[in-house]
Amino acid sequence: MLASELNLLKLKLTVTPFINHKRSIQILHKNQLEIVLTWKYKEMLHGWLAEKRQRENGVFDMD
Repeated sequence: MLASELNLLKLKLTVTPFINHKRSIQILHKNQLEIVLTWKYKEMLHGWLAEKRQRENGVFDMD
């Protein structure tokens, strides 16, 4: 697998439980790992991934 395919697979495995019920992920081709996120959830996803990264790195933004 190419590095980009592995990254997409990792993203899919990380994000799918969070937004799968929102039906905002579509696999476009059987042989390719292509993920389409709707604009509606893109910002929410970005914030969730940023929070996840902060937790993993032990950095918290206390606003």
